[in-house]
Amino acid sequence: MRRRGFPIGGRCGRFYSQWVLLACILLLSRPAAAATDIAPGLLGMYRKTIEVDRELFAGTAHYGVDHRMARAVMLAESGGNPDLTAAPARRGYFQLTPGLTRLLGASTNVEAGVKYLARLQNQFLREDYVLAAYKLGPDRVSEDEPLDLPTLRFVVWVGHYKAVLQEYEREVRSRAEQLALTRVGHGETWKSVARGVGLTPAVLRLYNPRLAPHALRAGSSVAYPAEVFPALAAADPAEYVSRIGDTAELLAGVFGLDMESLRRTHSLWEMHPLAVGTKIVVSTPAGTTKSVRSAARAPASVGAVATTAYRIRSGDTLSGIARRYGTTVAELVRVNRLPNRRIRAGAMLRVPTR
Repeated sequence: MRRRGFPIGGRCGRFYSQWVLLACILLLSRPAAAATDIAPGLLGMYRKTIEVDRELFAGTAHYGVDHRMARAVMLAESGGNPDLTAAPARRGYFQLTPGLTRLLGASTNVEAGVKYLARLQNQFLREDYVLAAYKLGPDRVSEDEPLDLPTLRFVVWVGHYKAVLQEYEREVRSRAEQLALTRVGHGETWKSVARGVGLTPAVLRLYNPRLAPHALRAGSSVAYPAEVFPALAAADPAEYVSRIGDTAELLAGVFGLDMESLRRTHSLWEMHPLAVGTKIVVSTPAGTTKSVRSAARAPASVGAVATTAYRIRSGDTLSGIARRYGTTVAELVRVNRLPNRRIRAGAMLRVPTR
């Protein structure tokens, strides 16, 4: 019995390639006022991939792979989470099996992912075939055979991220570099980590969409904005407006929405892109529909330490702030999960209070 799907070879293949291009154009369509409105989820995922930039750029240059396509595969497969295990036996940034990594003669997951893409490029002439073979395996891809919807969805998803990077990577990188990373400790939850960085759990999930549907695991890396800004409407129920780089699937996971209901509400079919500017009603638990800025102002506690919010002024130093409030630099670093001791004027800082 033949599986249901869409053929991508011959005349159908040309039509399919044009359809993918049209889908990416629709994904990037947006009002002029929102020209630089990048999705928090894309920024958070990109920030995590920056950690392996040196290896990624060296590998793509050596094997002749477009670094934007390689990064797009990382974003679609793992969301930049090296410890993600979305499928059995698959792991790492590129979600490859240990057996395939050994077969490729690679020492790291990143090297294996880039090398695998290079091999597929030598076998298939078109990029959509390369991505389909990456997902299914090269032996299961033929221009005479249809592809199932999950594979087509993956091809469109990677194509979407690559198109965004081709158009906006400089700005995406600039904004992503302003995000901080923190490691999840034993016993920590979305609520405790969010409280520690002065955000609501809903907003913290927005920056970590691939982790959002699950409980946090110790050792996972979580991205968050060091300088907070409003990302959710203050109304109840909250309303989220989709941005460049958002996808319906990830937003459904972030906000705990039923995917089929989301599709029906916004008239989306299986591979229909989510247009920028789409207003999505978010059903969040009580107390999580505040804007990020109002959440940062409210006094919070980190562990057993009560804190208050302080906006950093020009000329401030951690040691000066610590003396003013009767605390220590080490405590400020711990409470704010600062990746280094640099601070910026205008950013919010959590200051322990007696």
